[in-house]
Amino acid sequence: MTHFLAQFLLLTVSAALVKAVEVRLETLECLAGDEETLVFFDLKLIGRERRLNGTIRFLIDLDDSVDSNGELWTFKNGDWVKSNLKQQGKSCRIFNTFVIHYFQDALQKTEFPDPPCPLSKGEYPIRNLKLNGDSWPPYLGRGLTKVKFTFHKNGKMVGGIIFSMNLIDENI
Repeated sequence: MTHFLAQFLLLTVSAALVKAVEVRLETLECLAGDEETLVFFDLKLIGRERRLNGTIRFLIDLDDSVDSNGELWTFKNGDWVKSNLKQQGKSCRIFNTFVIHYFQDALQKTEFPDPPCPLSKGEYPIRNLKLNGDSWPPYLGRGLTKVKFTFHKNGKMVGGIIFSMNLIDENI
């Protein structure tokens, strides 16, 4: 009986520690390219739940000739502090690993192909999207977080986006 009680207590405590992450988008800023813009984020936040709506437009094929760079900041003591967490490299490698793993729910609410890369030039609508952080790593800081994601072709930035979000733990 003692063994059963110990297992029950362990499961109860473990269940109490498991947390889902609520993601609330706060701001969006679309970035122009260095010399020309080939990737456009025509997006806006709407409603009380700050859902994402709009279109992502690629004037180039997104393949391994395009590099991607993702950077992360957290808001601490009144300042944005750059994190050591970052992604950079060939766009398809990043999209087909990082984006599929952490943004699978978002991809299901878009018209991106599966897998999302290579991605043909064109327009990709996003409708009523609320990010789900349940698959995000637990070491990702809670509170205000800023992400900058840029695309580069021939060493020049050709577009990108900066968004901030509030990450909040929720007990399941």
